[in-house]
Amino acid sequence: MMTLDSEIEQRTQILIGQLRAQLERAELDAQANRLAREQAEQELLALRSVVERMRDVVFITEANSIDAPGPRIVYANPALETQTGYKPEEVIGRSPRILQGPNSDRAVLNRIRTALKALEPVRGEMVNYTKQGKPYWTDLDIAPVFDAQGQCVRFVAVQHDITEHRRMEEALRRERDFNASIVQASPTFFVAADAKGRVVLMNPAALSAFGYTPEEVIGVPVFGSQLIPRRERAEVVQAYRAVAERKQSISYEMHLRTKTGQEILVGWRAIPVLKEDGGLDFVFFTGADISAKRQAEDEKRKAETLLRQTNTVLERRVRERTRELSQLLQASRVIASTLELQPLLELVLDQLGEVLDYRACLILAMRNTSETNDKNNLKKSELSFDIISYRNEFGLRKMPGTWTYDLERDLHILPVIQQQAVAIVTDTEADTQDARCYRAGYFANMGVLPTHIKSWMAVPMVVRNQLVGIMALQSNQPGFYNEQKANLAMTFANQTVVAIENARLFAAEQERRAEADRRRQVAEGLIDILDALNSERSLEETLSVILEQARQLLKASTGAVYQLQTQQSPPVFRLQVVQGDEGYVSSGQNIPADKGPMSQAVLLKKPVVYSDLKDLLKSAKTHEEVVHRQWIADHFACILDVPIFIKDKPYGAFGFGFANQQTISQEDLNLVMVIADQAALAIENAQLRASSAQAAAMAERSRLARELHDSVSQALFGISLGTRTSLELLSSDPTKARDPMDYVLALADAGMAEMRALIFELRPESLQTEGLHAAFHKQAAALVARHKINVQTHLTGSEADLPIHVKEAIYRIGLEAIQNTIKHAQSTQVILTVERPVDNSVVLQIEDNGAGFDASGDFPGHFGLKTMRERAESLAGQFEVDSGLGRGTRICVRIPEVAFKPPKRS
Repeated sequence: MMTLDSEIEQRTQILIGQLRAQLERAELDAQANRLAREQAEQELLALRSVVERMRDVVFITEANSIDAPGPRIVYANPALETQTGYKPEEVIGRSPRILQGPNSDRAVLNRIRTALKALEPVRGEMVNYTKQGKPYWTDLDIAPVFDAQGQCVRFVAVQHDITEHRRMEEALRRERDFNASIVQASPTFFVAADAKGRVVLMNPAALSAFGYTPEEVIGVPVFGSQLIPRRERAEVVQAYRAVAERKQSISYEMHLRTKTGQEILVGWRAIPVLKEDGGLDFVFFTGADISAKRQAEDEKRKAETLLRQTNTVLERRVRERTRELSQLLQASRVIASTLELQPLLELVLDQLGEVLDYRACLILAMRNTSETNDKNNLKKSELSFDIISYRNEFGLRKMPGTWTYDLERDLHILPVIQQQAVAIVTDTEADTQDARCYRAGYFANMGVLPTHIKSWMAVPMVVRNQLVGIMALQSNQPGFYNEQKANLAMTFANQTVVAIENARLFAAEQERRAEADRRRQVAEGLIDILDALNSERSLEETLSVILEQARQLLKASTGAVYQLQTQQSPPVFRLQVVQGDEGYVSSGQNIPADKGPMSQAVLLKKPVVYSDLKDLLKSAKTHEEVVHRQWIADHFACILDVPIFIKDKPYGAFGFGFANQQTISQEDLNLVMVIADQAALAIENAQLRASSAQAAAMAERSRLARELHDSVSQALFGISLGTRTSLELLSSDPTKARDPMDYVLALADAGMAEMRALIFELRPESLQTEGLHAAFHKQAAALVARHKINVQTHLTGSEADLPIHVKEAIYRIGLEAIQNTIKHAQSTQVILTVERPVDNSVVLQIEDNGAGFDASGDFPGHFGLKTMRERAESLAGQFEVDSGLGRGTRICVRIPEVAFKPPKRS
């Protein structure tokens, strides 16, 4: 037996030890898990802090269906508002598709949708839209998030704004294309080779001379066997290395082999172009064919002399072309510096003077042919141009507004009009057809002969293969303009017309923005007017708001509202409200309702604009009218009168005075008629409010009369009867006179209580001075005195912080509930409670032991419950009714602290 007990005890100790070891390991694991969880929470907080501070937008969405309406956003960092205008709370629960718009790339969206369906990360660039509808470019990077079981639980998207990057790329592309167009149009050979000597560019002039296509030479070594004979390759390599190592420009001659095997001699100028770190980026070659240098071996000396001369000419030509290209590049940069048309045209003329010398220059813009013929009665063969900019050597910048070409007479302009090519008259005084046509056309437009002009050139300005204008240059030197200057002028004209087109588009955009701003101002003005209509302002205050909005939208100096007084003889328009120049008030209060502009506006039922203000003085009759109209004529350029009708009956009119403008657009006239309708609505609402207030006052008087008749008058009658009885008993049996007197005192107390309650209802401002508790005490006393029912009041909590509008609402709800109890419940007990819970709300409860009713039913013609509910809900409160047949009624109203702020007044 002892052995068994010892074995059991031993095994028990072993088991306890094992359990203790397991418990210690469990505690160590729990501690490790806790530390890991705390570390994870800290890392999560740090990660959230980083995301909150990121400038890029971070979205986290659900991982549900990708199809419409799409996964919902569960998190967005604050950068969302900076980048898109949306606050994070505005997008929570919505799909990221709210940022997409008409120009969002569907191909990118489809690629993103496919990747997300496959639970793969995806990245793409696309156009999104801000809350205000403004497009912007974004680099969108989306990745799925998986849990420990490998299930996708979220998508995380990072949105980086690349709008400025895209804009810079587009600007660089335009500049690159422009520079390339200059190189492509030049007759000089242009070749560019990279740092390793491989051809990266060869212009059409060089390709045509060598007989190759771009595909055959791009990527080929500039000193390779395809272009350079073997005998000269070493010399070319050495020269190229000299340029690359010394990073200095050099000039040299070399033979080049054409595609047909023919060799031509070319004079080159090699110019190194360096990187920012000073390393060689590429080498730029300009050159020309100088094969004539080696035409004949027997005339070697003559050929060498000629070659030296040719080299000199070529070098000068290269310098001139380089200077011209530099001037064109500089002109391009200067012209691209503005988008306003007139400053742009001034810059064009300045830069054109640098690139192409001129004595005078005109920039002509073609008019619409049909409109021009209709307005000026031109022949079908005539074209009319507007002179949009002019400059001469003396700085004169004025010229007649138009220039007309007769295509049957001005044959010298036909290359420009028909072929969109440059036209040149080398000597305007020569006896040639072009010179005679030029002189005749000049005389037809200016009325004098062009004796000061010796040479003339016209350059077409073309947009999308359509002639839109002409650039005409004049010189006092015969033969000044030639083919070389024509090519340069064409290049300049091409960039100029692009800049002018951009300026036109910019002006259209500015006009569109101005119109959008105008429409926004109109919308905001109409919203302010609607706010005024929905407010509790007086009629004069409402009309002042409407009038001021109309005056600002119309940009009028002064505005006034006049009311038509037909009861006077003769009728007059009486000044009611004025905004703007207060001198308008002193100039005249009444306007006769005769045949003046305001009377015409009412008679015609439409706005009347009057600009001949001096003529108003002629029809003035009275001294007051003369003073008023003289003040108007002295201060305004025109006036606008707008009728105000209420249900087809004239009420009066708006009167607006404009200090500067003399014309008013139809759009403004339509707008002011809408505002006149709003003013009519305000007047009609004021009239209805006055009628409603009068009806409400009559109803309140009737109610008070009933209350006085039912309570106070009966109490007074009882007092009178009790007093007579007491007097009779005093003479016959004085011992019995006490009972009638006690009855009289009770009636007096009841009457006093009733009168206090009625007076309190008439003076609700007493709630501010006496308080809500005092008001309910008086009502309870009146109920006890009037209806002999048990009324208990439990009024606790401070009411010092309750504003008057909250007190009045609670008092009216309680009064309505008590009256319903008296009228319908047949109760013998009412318990009224007002308390302030810990959340600082105010709670009103009225409970009776009456008959009760079905709270879910309808009660047509009875508005007590509806009125109480509306009062509570107007203060963001809760209204509850608990009742049933035979078990009384409990009404509970809870008004939150947020309602304690005073109500907003529009």
